[in-house]
Amino acid sequence: MKSHGGSRGDHRLGGFLLFVVAIALFLGLGSTCAFADVIIDNGEPGTTSAGTWSVSGGSQPYGADSLWARNGAKYTWQIDSQPAGIYEVLMWWSGWSSRAASIPVAISHFDGTATLTINQKQNAGMWNSLGTYYFDSGGSVTITAASGSTVSTCADAVWFRLVSANSRPAAFIDDISPNPAAPGETIDFSGRGVDNEGPVKAYLWESSIDGELSDEAFFSRSLSAGTHVISFLVQDSDDLWSEAATMELRVGAAATEVVIDNRDGQTSRTGTWQVSGGTDPYGPDSLWARNGATFTWIFNPSQPGTYDVSMWWSGWSSRATSVSVAIDHANGRKTLSINQSQNAGKWNSLGSYYFSSSGRVTITAASGSTVSTCADAVKFAPKGQ
Repeated sequence: MKSHGGSRGDHRLGGFLLFVVAIALFLGLGSTCAFADVIIDNGEPGTTSAGTWSVSGGSQPYGADSLWARNGAKYTWQIDSQPAGIYEVLMWWSGWSSRAASIPVAISHFDGTATLTINQKQNAGMWNSLGTYYFDSGGSVTITAASGSTVSTCADAVWFRLVSANSRPAAFIDDISPNPAAPGETIDFSGRGVDNEGPVKAYLWESSIDGELSDEAFFSRSLSAGTHVISFLVQDSDDLWSEAATMELRVGAAATEVVIDNRDGQTSRTGTWQVSGGTDPYGPDSLWARNGATFTWIFNPSQPGTYDVSMWWSGWSSRATSVSVAIDHANGRKTLSINQSQNAGKWNSLGSYYFSSSGRVTITAASGSTVSTCADAVKFAPKGQ
């Protein structure tokens, strides 16, 4: 009986000790690491590469070894299905005398891609911070090997260290009125933010035409004539900004669609353009030219805004397959190449652009004695109408 009683006591004591040890381990681990932290070593799941990467003999690698490459080879560490939050990104590389001093690294995160340059001649065998970023479940780090026959770039390990499991706040536009508004009329704006972890501390209203409008949740003011895209963002107590809530606001008359044909007055030309016998022209006819002649359609929008730009050309067997087109808009110039041997007799999109005042579309005739370039019509259609 004594022996039996002692056995029961031992079992109870052993169970208690295991419980105490389990609690201690839980508390100890909880104070030093987070379940969302991820360290990805070279060769592990989550890594991909392009180009030639070889095992390095560099000193102090993370884990069993590291890799090295030259001349633009790429190595990527990627996370997915992680809790959304703010992460510090750190990189480890091994040491070698030929390590490059200027190596590009791209970090793809929720707000876009951050590009920075690291110096692998220094701080080998340790974690090196690449900054803090917000990741919404996924992201990646890509290193591009420096070019040169005498330098090497190391790909070893990347640590995504969770700093704060903070989710983004959400922004809501409650009202913009009146909409549409008359030029000079006072417009009332109201919005709000919601954050699961705490209060919203800052607001930002912006217009696609007038720029920054206010840092208040509610305000009133007049805006320039045109079709505005209004953006509203809120910031939480951890300095994390929401995605933009957007709403379109029209001030003044609605923008109208404009088609400019080759015979219209809002055109100009250089070089020799002749009437074409091409099939399916827009309007009564189209024009053709060769060898660098230019034709320009001049657009004066009724309202500032974003317009879809399309071009129409007639069909002919000699139409060039690579014709240069330049679009001058409020934010600069866009140059592209079109193939006029295809899609004749229809509208062909050249993209969407913001025009605040006069804009231009200029086509330059392809060079060669056996090819022709057509100048016919261009359409400017207000986006979203």
